[in-house]
Amino acid sequence: MKIKLKIEETVDYLYENLKKISSNSENYSEKIYSQLICTGENLSVDIMQEILLSFGYSTTVINPLDFLLSDNNSYVDVKINLTKSINQFSSLKISYDRIILMAGFIAKNRKKELSTLGRNGSDYSASVLSACLKANFCEIWKDVDGIYSCDPNIVKNSFLIKEISYQDAVLFSKFGANILHHRFIFPIQKFGIPCVVKNTFSPFSRGTLIANTFKNKNLSLNLIKGITISKDVIIVEIYRTDKKTIEEIENKILNDFLKFKILMINYKNVFLQKGVFLYYNRKKIVHYTLKNFLFDQKHVKNGQSFTLIKKMSIISIIGDFRRSYEKVLKILVNFLNDYKIETFFILVDSSGQAISIPILSSSIDKIAEPFYHSFFKRRS
Repeated sequence: MKIKLKIEETVDYLYENLKKISSNSENYSEKIYSQLICTGENLSVDIMQEILLSFGYSTTVINPLDFLLSDNNSYVDVKINLTKSINQFSSLKISYDRIILMAGFIAKNRKKELSTLGRNGSDYSASVLSACLKANFCEIWKDVDGIYSCDPNIVKNSFLIKEISYQDAVLFSKFGANILHHRFIFPIQKFGIPCVVKNTFSPFSRGTLIANTFKNKNLSLNLIKGITISKDVIIVEIYRTDKKTIEEIENKILNDFLKFKILMINYKNVFLQKGVFLYYNRKKIVHYTLKNFLFDQKHVKNGQSFTLIKKMSIISIIGDFRRSYEKVLKILVNFLNDYKIETFFILVDSSGQAISIPILSSSIDKIAEPFYHSFFKRRS
């Protein structure tokens, strides 16, 4: 009865607040958004505690606001200060015979207020928690079997990647594989904590192991690791007057856009050298951010300008191209010619381990599968 009352109170709280926001949009703010969006995580902990207690287990619930600390002032998609959080956890004394529960997705910002960690933020919480507790292993449970060579909802014959390095997992996340939080890898990589991504609905499946050492050494030597697809993005093409100016603007972009936590990828341009090309998917703040943060009178006088190209998708090849970059590029160019695909440019990530092309969103579903099979042989 206690947990039933808690659920009813939570639902009433959400209903009343959402009703206020719907009647007056001025009631909406990122602060209120964070408070509302995390109620599910907190309620899940209450429900899990009741379930464990009913089976006779001893539990301890810890508040993430006491331990996961951020230096950001914002309320959404904040970055956790790992050093401060580890120091905070060092004072935690809990008996080993108790099960510890903590809500994911939540941290405390510099204002000492509740903030959230963004899409898949519970993964990020688990990674930080693993580092803080010096865990031997980390498990992430999803609704899929693990990390695939391509989104299985788009390419039916894509295969489960059984083992992947920390670095490759970062690239998959960075270039559009939404299965993991974009900051998830760093804490476990820093302390060499292996992690397995498994399916909640298929608990005995193998999943994907993320680590630096593998039983099958050949897996880490594959040239092409996978294909990622980011749909509905915008290209910002910034024209430059001189090298110094473009570097200044690039730094401003990285600093200011990250406040919004936009999916951002900074590229080295293969064929063109006229500007910086950035990709992201938060359309509403594009013009506002560019006008208010980037293009002051000084840049306008210098002939600074930019172009927005909308309704685009990005398809990226993830792998180690240092040994056969020309071979991969040849396959890519042949594919574009065979399928008469128009693209603005071919781009290489600054790490040299991802090649991307932007194409019209209307084309992506049609060409995704044949594109994938240009690099991976069909599997029966």
